[in-house]
Amino acid sequence: PRNGSGVVLADFAHRAHQALLHDARDVVPGVQELTDAHRSKRATSEQVRGLCFEVPARGYRLLIGLRRPSDWVSLRAQAFEAGLEGLRSTARVVVADVDPDLEGEAATGSFDVEDRNLMARVTLRRADLVAVVATPTLTGLQGLATTIDDLRVFGVPGGRIVAVLNRVPRSPRARAELTRSIANLTGAAERPDPHVGPVFVPARRGIELQPRDLGR
Repeated sequence: PRNGSGVVLADFAHRAHQALLHDARDVVPGVQELTDAHRSKRATSEQVRGLCFEVPARGYRLLIGLRRPSDWVSLRAQAFEAGLEGLRSTARVVVADVDPDLEGEAATGSFDVEDRNLMARVTLRRADLVAVVATPTLTGLQGLATTIDDLRVFGVPGGRIVAVLNRVPRSPRARAELTRSIANLTGAAERPDPHVGPVFVPARRGIELQPRDLGR
């Protein structure tokens, strides 16, 4: 609440879902328009705010994502970086939903792959905190550990990474076992800068409808 309306939720995933979850009736403006507004010059604060949808009952604004997953080809690196800085300069807090794909030209030999992963690479390079969210399943824990390792290789220090497990059981024993498993998979005990967490989020009924229905 202390941040008032100074919070923006930005959908930077290739398969954008935040417009659907918030029952947004329009598909524009969004991240493509934010990028276009910064192609030749920096947009004003009023212009940036005008590209976001107000969600007054929840206390934040929403920047909707790509209309189609393939629309990443329309984003240019310099303009997107300027657009992200525009968001950061007009909001006290920017929360970005991004994909875990970080490969660039150095790892793949392909500039196309780096361009495809532009939104995640630029955002995670500047993020103050990166929440890696997974479910407490065999594949979920493997994906969590792999993503944390990828973030470290990318240059994100452990102190800026927080592991989050969604839909976890309430049993203290089960949670302790999950904590040990994550520590073993990530080698946290041997690192001078271990990641933070895990943070446990219990299962809740109807969670997908709560953003739309403005539930707590």
